[in-house]
Amino acid sequence: MKGLRKGLTLIIRDPINQANEVPVTVDAAGVRSGADGSLAVATDISTLTRLFVGYQSATEARDAGSFYASDARSLALAEKLFPKRDPQIPVLDRL
Repeated sequence: MKGLRKGLTLIIRDPINQANEVPVTVDAAGVRSGADGSLAVATDISTLTRLFVGYQSATEARDAGSFYASDARSLALAEKLFPKRDPQIPVLDRL
C-alpha cells in the first residue's frame, strides 16, 4: 500500500476454517504472510468483512469489543487502511 511506511500485522480469527488464521502484514511493499511485530490488530472474520466494505470503522469495532489494536498508532493505521464509507447496498436488499 503506497504511503504505508510501517507494517501493520492483521491477526484474523476464523471459527469455520482455522487454517485461515495465518497473520499477514500489510506495508508499502504489499501484503505478506507472517507478523513483523511492530504494529498489530486482531479481529474475527465477520468484523474484518464489515471493516473491508466500509460498513464499520476500526474505532467502532473496538468500542463494540470485536476489534483489538496493540496501541493508538495501530488503530490509526487500521482507520486509514479500512476507511468507513457508505457501502453499496442495493435497494432490494434494504428490506
